[in-house]
Parts: sequence; structure tokens; C-alpha cells
Amino acid sequence: MFDYQEVSRVYPDTDCVESTVTTLKVSIDGGQTWHKIFVDLSADIEQSGLKPGYLILHQGERYRVAACDDGRLILVRESSGRKHRSAIQL
Repeated sequence: MFDYQEVSRVYPDTDCVESTVTTLKVSIDGGQTWHKIFVDLSADIEQSGLKPGYLILHQGERYRVAACDDGRLILVRESSGRKHRSAIQL
């Protein structure tokens, strides 16, 4: 009555999956001293260990970790002139 069909499982090709872990420079004293940490970009920022007030340097851009009213953390990009800022929500 029914034809038998073989079902095969599809496994992801792990050779082509790119790593989402990157290195960030972090300062907790306003840029006086810097430390390198590894952060998984696919995870929430709350899981990274970053806290409000931390300064981050990544690919030549400076960001400050800030907390929203609802408690979520965001990265606020600091411009060189500090005239305008843009927020990045992770």
C-alpha cells in the first residue's frame, strides 16, 4: 500500500562553519589599561561577562557598554569627536 522511502539524516558540514568567537580589548578604567577577552558573538552580551561602563576596542572602533531601562546591555559606539553616538543592540 505504501512505498517505503529511506530517510537520510543531513549533518552540517563542520568544515564550512565559521567561528563566531572574536577577541576584544576591554578597559575597566576608561582606557588607561587594556585586557584581551574572547567573546562569542552568537551569544547574548549578558553572557560575555561585560558590565556597564566597560570600554571596548574592536577593529579600531571604541564602544562603551551601557544598560537599557529594561536591564538589557547594549554597546554604544563612541565617535572620535564624541558629537554623535549610535547604539548597537546584540
